[in-house]
Amino acid sequence: DVGRLRQVLRLAEEAGFAELQDTYASRALDNPSSYVMVEWPEDLKVVRADGGQEPAVFWAIRELLLDLLAGAEWDE
Repeated sequence: DVGRLRQVLRLAEEAGFAELQDTYASRALDNPSSYVMVEWPEDLKVVRADGGQEPAVFWAIRELLLDLLAGAEWDE
């Protein structure tokens, strides 16, 4: 849903996603990593977070994007 995606991108902008660190590393080697990439017309930001080390804004945006992807209808 384009409207919901626009709201997630708005949240990313207003919450300062572009100013997050590039990496939130964990000392444990066997933790899963998550990546979130947000692209604006003049900027691109990719953030990696290991094993629950992410800030809340990263978590929220990741979960919202995963929810959008789960409900997406794809053209074949």
